[in-house]
Amino acid sequence: MSRSLAGRRIVVTGAGAGIGRAIARKTASHGASVLCIDLDADGLKETARLIQAEAMAVEVAAEVLDCTDHDAAAEVLERCAAAWGGAFDALVNNAGVTLAKPLAECDLADLERIFRVNVGGMLVMSRALLPRLADQGVIVNVNSSSARHVHPGLGLYGASKAANAYLTRAYAAELAERGIRVCGIGPGAVDTNMPRSTMPPGAEGERMLEEAVAGTQLIKRLAQPEEIAEAICFLLSEDASYITGSTLWIDGGASAVH
Repeated sequence: MSRSLAGRRIVVTGAGAGIGRAIARKTASHGASVLCIDLDADGLKETARLIQAEAMAVEVAAEVLDCTDHDAAAEVLERCAAAWGGAFDALVNNAGVTLAKPLAECDLADLERIFRVNVGGMLVMSRALLPRLADQGVIVNVNSSSARHVHPGLGLYGASKAANAYLTRAYAAELAERGIRVCGIGPGAVDTNMPRSTMPPGAEGERMLEEAVAGTQLIKRLAQPEEIAEAICFLLSEDASYITGSTLWIDGGASAVH
């Protein structure tokens, strides 16, 4: 399998750190030009620096952007498409937030915040990009194993990711006439700040995280962001040309035993 993305123009949201940074770097390493989007200006700057050092032959742009702001997103995408001389080939909706809070303590403000980013951000970015997405293009939505497995204290997060999985299928059906593939990727626990944000700080939190992974997965370790990014490169590539409407669960075997 080639995994070549040479000549592709790809938008990656949440590219300032973690999985998003790994996606941006990995797609660039496979030959794609990458528009990196995030609210974290410093994180974006570092992501762009790394790409420029590792993949000097590709174009990279970094834009500070709220993915839930349609007008701002449309302006950024139009400007970058014009500068690069053509439509985009793919979008990776990776930006997301989490919340560790029992449902009995959650209120509408919590629901609105989680769904606005995790579902609304995907809707807004997809809508803004579709007029600038080439036919036969690809959209990959970054999901979570929490969409399939109940984790006490992560109810709203899991619900937002379940909505993400459904909308991935719905988008695939609606965009099939244009030849646009829409896929999802569902990581389990990944070695980033996000799972750690739901744990106590320090050694106690690390111990709890290790125990949680060991107790729910067949592969008893955290995934590395690069492993998730490589799977996304597969979905973006011609190697996955017959895949649409599906979510690939990369959860260390948790789906096999739960």
